[in-house]
Order: sequence, then structure tokens, then C-alpha cells
Amino acid sequence: SLQFSHFFAKGFNAFKNDGEFKEKVADLFYNTADAISLKYEKLGNSFNVDATDDLLSIKSNDSEFLLNRQTPNRQIWLSSPVSGSLKFEYNNENDKWTDIKDPKNEISACLSNEIDKV
Repeated sequence: SLQFSHFFAKGFNAFKNDGEFKEKVADLFYNTADAISLKYEKLGNSFNVDATDDLLSIKSNDSEFLLNRQTPNRQIWLSSPVSGSLKFEYNNENDKWTDIKDPKNEISACLSNEIDKV
């Protein structure tokens, strides 16, 4: 029956509405900020992580990573000193945010790898 047709989707259609999308992004940003702060706390003041509902900023020395929420297309955009600009979309089948050009590139792993490089 139709009521079981909550199909697996990625990108824009992975969410019922913008509110659901915004909530998912906020969760990701705060959880990621916590995890990254813990992982790099030994760097002290030279490392700064700041999260809001629609922005995650990670600064280390002269490098800055910025993730921001793009509600019109329900994506997360990453501006990185390592890879430049990446766009991620949500896949509700595996509960992961993946690079729109390379679905194997998952947002948390990508961020960790790039932060380690700088």
C-alpha cells in the first residue's frame, strides 16, 4: 500500500520538507563540532570550532573549513583549503551525507582527512 512507500531517496527528495532538512543539518553540524573538538583538543587555542544551525566553521592556524546549509537545493556546501568547494547531499537509505560527484566520499571522513592534511 502507499503508506509503506517511504522510498529511499537522496538529495532534495530525501526530506519531506525544509524543516526536516534544517533539523538534520543542525544535528550534523553540532555533532561534528563536538567530535572534531574532542579529536583535536590537544591543539588548544590554535584550533577553533564553531557551529550554528546553518554554519560550521573549523579554523586552524591560517586554514579555515566552512560548511554551510543550502536550503533551496537541500545540500551542504563545504569550502575547504584542501579540495576547494564540495557539495554534499543526504541519502536516507544509509543515513549519510555524500559528495554529489563521488558518493563514496562521506562528509565526516572527508572532513577528518582534510583537517589532518592542514
